[in-house]
Amino acid sequence: MGIIKNTYAFDDSSILKLCTISIPASYQIFFKKKILTARNYPKLKLLIDKLANHSLPKFRFVPAENIEDNIIKVANQILEGYSIQILGIVFKVEIIDQLTEFNDQIRKEFLEIVKDEKIDGIKQIFESNLRELSKEDNMPQDDDMQIIAGYYKYECDGSKYLISEDEHFWGYSDLILKNFNIYIVKEWECHTLNV
Repeated sequence: MGIIKNTYAFDDSSILKLCTISIPASYQIFFKKKILTARNYPKLKLLIDKLANHSLPKFRFVPAENIEDNIIKVANQILEGYSIQILGIVFKVEIIDQLTEFNDQIRKEFLEIVKDEKIDGIKQIFESNLRELSKEDNMPQDDDMQIIAGYYKYECDGSKYLISEDEHFWGYSDLILKNFNIYIVKEWECHTLNV
């Protein structure tokens, strides 16, 4: 593949939020609908549709080492606001299974950007510019920095966009743009991107 003009990359959690969870008939009485989606699903779907309409590829980062943690996190987010204790663990397992199956299927639809493990320089930049975030840890995780390192090295003729809900990215968006030429797009604002 030749050099691509703009690239639109999604972290694993944002990709998983594109999944529509089918509620089995036996549980529909508790939900009054047949599917569940993540809060930002409509906005993510709108961006994905825009990319498809312009025949633009979408990207993900590999390897996806913490995908199981992300699947559980997204399952919990999808179930936020629902009182599911009555449904027990079986229903949550059903959602996790659907997200796992979706992840296996979607991997074929996204092009890959390889994470880079050489992050010492990136780590120094963050350590020198540490910010107070609402997260427990103010410092981006090594996996976050590997994403930045891999994306920075990825050849692109135009702009690079990273769509994420992770505050470790958008909390440092100006720093990441200045040092790595990557635009961080908050997941809940991704539908406003012009493609």
